[in-house]
Amino acid sequence: MSDIAELIVAALADHGVTQVWGVVGDALNPITDAIRRHDGIEWIGVRHEEAAAFAAGAQAQMTGRIGVCMGTVGPGSIHLLNGLYDAKKSHAPVLAICGQVPTPDIGSDFFQEVNNDVLFADVADFAQTITSPGQLPQLLEQAVNIAYAEQESRCSRCPETSARSRSRTTGRRSSPRNPPRWRHRPIRSRPPQMC
Repeated sequence: MSDIAELIVAALADHGVTQVWGVVGDALNPITDAIRRHDGIEWIGVRHEEAAAFAAGAQAQMTGRIGVCMGTVGPGSIHLLNGLYDAKKSHAPVLAICGQVPTPDIGSDFFQEVNNDVLFADVADFAQTITSPGQLPQLLEQAVNIAYAEQESRCSRCPETSARSRSRTTGRRSSPRNPPRWRHRPIRSRPPQMC
């Protein structure tokens, strides 16, 4: 597994990746160890995988290069979803590397197993489980190319600014000279309820 991890890290470095965001876990330990030994890539540990995905997306938007985040088996991968949806809507190229249970145990209802291909089908333009080392170079190259292609082929449109929209509370147009007035309702406290 360490040879595969070394290949993954070398390929990421070849694509200009300088940081990888995530939370460590058993399925990702070989990759985080390979990152530790690599001079060009920095591992940035976060408290929650969601923050890793948001950070990778923000980094991709700011630099124009692919952002990388990692989550381990089951809940670790699931927690990446919010940040990945944000990256999708922002057209930011993000690569999410997810851990999985051992290959012989896939489909056996193994502890914390989720079907990552199904889980990421809606949010990812490319989702593939690597089941053998020979698949790695081609699939990683394909994933990176698709991430960049999707970024370039879509344009982001902004809705009308609030200066052109009517204020809901006053019915008048808002502008820097005429800011919207919001109606504030007092918060009424409720007595505690017993269940």
